[in-house]
Amino acid sequence: MTSGGSVAFSFKSLTEYSSGKVLNNWTRLNIHYRDTSNAGGDGTSIGWRLLVRAGSATIQSDGAAPDIPLTAIQVKPNTTIPGTTTTDITLSSANQIIVEGGDPGASPVTGEIVITYECGTPPATPLLGRRPDYYFVDLIFTLVEINP
Repeated sequence: MTSGGSVAFSFKSLTEYSSGKVLNNWTRLNIHYRDTSNAGGDGTSIGWRLLVRAGSATIQSDGAAPDIPLTAIQVKPNTTIPGTTTTDITLSSANQIIVEGGDPGASPVTGEIVITYECGTPPATPLLGRRPDYYFVDLIFTLVEINP
């Protein structure tokens, strides 16, 4: 992770509570993947995936306010790594694929993935009426190879 390791949404106006907030290009991840599972040459994998999941079942309140559902947060990846597909997701506690690439052969895959976060934006329920508090949730990113 090169930047954006801590994602903080600070809601300060009625408009932000009713329309949501967007953190454009907030997190930047540098990816380096090389399929060398077969004695240093082109291994047996058929590609790679970047997964994300929440570390808990809700966006937790630090005080006495009720927790917020994970569905309030959207994760939107973008990348210029050739041969990849990206998928916008609604956050959940299950691993979800946000970027996927095919088998690069013996060549390495290197590049940057940039992630935009949205909180309380449609189709999520607006945060209007939620009690002010400090809310938090861990995001867990995992880079995995795809085996046949």
